[in-house]
Amino acid sequence: MITKDLQSERTVNHSRSWKSNAETQSACQRGTGIGPRGPREGGGLTIGNTPGPPRCHIAVVSCPRPPGAGTQPVFQATRLIGPALASLLIVSAGTGWVFAVNAVCYPGPTIGLLRLAGTGPARPSARQPGAQHPGALRAAVRYVRRRPDIVRTIVLVGMLGTFGLNFPIVLTAMAKSAFGGSAGLYGLFNLILAIGSAAGALLAGACARPRALVLVLSAAAFGLLQVAAAIAPDLATFLPLLAAMGFVNLVFQAMANASVQLSVDPDLRGRVMGLYLLVFIGGTPIGAPVIGALTNQFGARAGMIICGGVPALTAVVVAGLVSRGRPAQIPNRY
Repeated sequence: MITKDLQSERTVNHSRSWKSNAETQSACQRGTGIGPRGPREGGGLTIGNTPGPPRCHIAVVSCPRPPGAGTQPVFQATRLIGPALASLLIVSAGTGWVFAVNAVCYPGPTIGLLRLAGTGPARPSARQPGAQHPGALRAAVRYVRRRPDIVRTIVLVGMLGTFGLNFPIVLTAMAKSAFGGSAGLYGLFNLILAIGSAAGALLAGACARPRALVLVLSAAAFGLLQVAAAIAPDLATFLPLLAAMGFVNLVFQAMANASVQLSVDPDLRGRVMGLYLLVFIGGTPIGAPVIGALTNQFGARAGMIICGGVPALTAVVVAGLVSRGRPAQIPNRY
């Protein structure tokens, strides 16, 4: 009888340990990083204690990085590399060839998307009731309002996207008015900016756990670099500042994107990121006409100073809010 009880206890303990490991791996596959003992960071050890004699089951778990961590820097870098190549093509071959090359670039992605449709994509996971309700966006807004860390990041991204990234306007004006150049000089500006952005993309891939203070400092650095570039007396000073702007811009955007994805609940990540992109991209139609009018009225250097001054001042305000709150590391749910 005693032997049977001991065997039964061993069976129960082994079953509980196996269940602990299975729950941990299942949670990691869902991207939540929540195991049977609660939240923890990925790549750690899972300890499953059982009644009776001291026993533990150790499972080494490696959790994936946040979605889009590798594609975001590439996406942002190509937005700068494309105009640089187009400017060089305008100088060397003419404007018409730019439209022709641009048209040729579309069939490749189109064919690739059509081929993906027949590969049998995985079925989408079951949605929660009301996930597609018309009030889903309002639910995301209510969630963000309860998260001041996410609000600060979205405000920084919004100000930088609305005012700081009007490069086609201010760089064109700087090339023509400030330095007396043409399309070739504008192409050089885009090329230097793209080189800095490519370097920033390489560093951004290693920024898996951004801090709020680092985000604020990078936004402030971008604004101050743009102000310094606006008052640069010559090209020898302007071009290095332009490369530094591209570098800091890519680092900030990648860290901001990762910080929001890592800090929101998985069930609301899609809606919150939709709000994030709406603020980031949707501000351009508002900021571009304003910067264009100010540049036309007060000159290229004044327009570029405004483009850098608004993000820098926003970073100062956000820094004050962070210092009064909890400047802790952005929570990592992986």
